[in-house]
Amino acid sequence: MYGNKISPNGGHLSKPHLSSGILIPDGESNVISANDISQNAGRGVYTLGHVSGNEIIHNTITDNEHTAIETNDGNSLGIKSNHVSGTHDAVIIHHSSSFVVSSNGISVSFIPRLQIRLLRKRKKSKK
Repeated sequence: MYGNKISPNGGHLSKPHLSSGILIPDGESNVISANDISQNAGRGVYTLGHVSGNEIIHNTITDNEHTAIETNDGNSLGIKSNHVSGTHDAVIIHHSSSFVVSSNGISVSFIPRLQIRLLRKRKKSKK
């Protein structure tokens, strides 16, 4: 996916992952490059499932409501040279392996499986 303007998408309440600008479920060897991804209700780019060998490079990702880039359960992912600003969280990586994150000018949150389980348990106990 190259050179697109992706804005504003989202607002799907029963399936919030569908509120992303770009959603890659179970994809291999995708390249997301040189896109303007902005003002989406959820994430700018969201990969989930068994994604492998994907690259998110040279994008401008701004003013998305939740997260600029989030990945969940992937491997061999490259997140490089993106301009990210105006989001709640910049990059969140959930139990993924063999990834490279560089030159994005932002902070990255790595969330191990144990921490995710503890967060889910706390949320359930508050109900």
